[in-house]
Amino acid sequence: MAGDWIKMRIGLPDDPAVVKIAKELRIKEDEVIGKLLRIWGWADQNTATGDTDYVDYDWVDKFVRKKGFGAAMAAVGWLQLNEQGLVFPEFTKHNGQSAKLRLNTAERQRKSRASHKHVTEKCDTSHKKPVTREEKRREDKNKKPSPPAGLHDALIKYFTDEYLKATGVSYVFKGGRDGKAVKELLRDYEPPEIKAMIAAMFDDEWGKANATIHLLCDKQNKWKQATASPVSRIGCNRHTFAERNGLE
Repeated sequence: MAGDWIKMRIGLPDDPAVVKIAKELRIKEDEVIGKLLRIWGWADQNTATGDTDYVDYDWVDKFVRKKGFGAAMAAVGWLQLNEQGLVFPEFTKHNGQSAKLRLNTAERQRKSRASHKHVTEKCDTSHKKPVTREEKRREDKNKKPSPPAGLHDALIKYFTDEYLKATGVSYVFKGGRDGKAVKELLRDYEPPEIKAMIAAMFDDEWGKANATIHLLCDKQNKWKQATASPVSRIGCNRHTFAERNGLE
C-alpha cells in the first residue's frame, strides 16, 4: 500500500475539468470530487506507476456508482485506456510513495525555514549592540526641543492678527491642517524667522490672496528665500518670541 492519504488541491472543486464532468453527467461538483477521491484513492493503493491491468471505463463507472464517469475523466485528460487497462496520466507526480515523500520533504523544509527565521530574528534582537552613554548624549543633543507651552497659540494669534491687517477680514482657522503646520514651523524655525516668513507671504500678491497657515508651511522655502534680511538665530530663542512681539 502506498499510504492512507492522497494529495488533492483546495481549489479542485472550481477546476474547469471538474465543472465539465459535473455538467456532462448532470451532477454537482461536490459529487465529482467525492468520486475522484474514490478512484484516485483506489489507484494510489493498487498501482505504483499509474498503469492498471484488467480494468476499463465500465469498471470505473461501477466503482464510483455513476455511469459515464470513466469516459468523462478521459475527456478531460485524467484517465486513459490502452490494451492492458487504465492509465492515470502523471500519476507519479501527485501520487505514490515518491510523490508523498517529496511533499513531506517540502513541508519539513518549509517548517524548518520558518523555525530558523524565528530563531534568527530572536537572536538578532537579543544581540543588538547596546547604546553607549556617548551615543545617547549625541542623540539627545540632535533632538530639537519642544516649543514652550503657549507658543503654539501665540503664533496662531500673531498670524490671525497679521491676516486681518493685510486683508481686512478675520482668518478662519483650518483645524487639523493649520495645527499640524504650526507644529512643523516651530520645530524647524525660530519664531523671528517665522515672523519674517509671514511678512514675506503677505508682501506677495499671490501669497496674500491665498494666505493660510498651512500654505505658510507648505511653501516655507519660497517665503524663507523672499525674506530680504534673514534673521540670525544668535540671541533669539522660542522663549523670547512672545515677549519681543507682544504676544503675551
